[in-house]
Amino acid sequence: MSHIGRPGIYFFSLDASHPLAVIVARTFFQLPYYHADMAFDKKEERFSFWSLRKGKEEAECKAVYRPISPPAPAIPGSLDQWLTERYRLYTTSKEQLYYEDIYHEPWQLQEVDARFPLTE
Repeated sequence: MSHIGRPGIYFFSLDASHPLAVIVARTFFQLPYYHADMAFDKKEERFSFWSLRKGKEEAECKAVYRPISPPAPAIPGSLDQWLTERYRLYTTSKEQLYYEDIYHEPWQLQEVDARFPLTE
């Protein structure tokens, strides 16, 4: 998304495991946060992640992955850079556009071998 020439990311939904974080994000920042049970595990070089959003808009995600390259910043002009280097977030509430600038060092990215097992 871009507004007045400023590219950013628009969040349709975000899951968080801490109920207070969900309440604060929804109340003060109009961000579409949802409470979810989450688990993360690391065994040797393999990571497992699981998230289950409860309520009216139930959603589930399972992933197993392992890095297959060293961390490095995205190559300038690449799709990876376009997808990850956004320094403004956008959201809407009651037909009003809100945005917030975000400051962080460029992400260190890695190629991964990933599996997304089907949920039951």
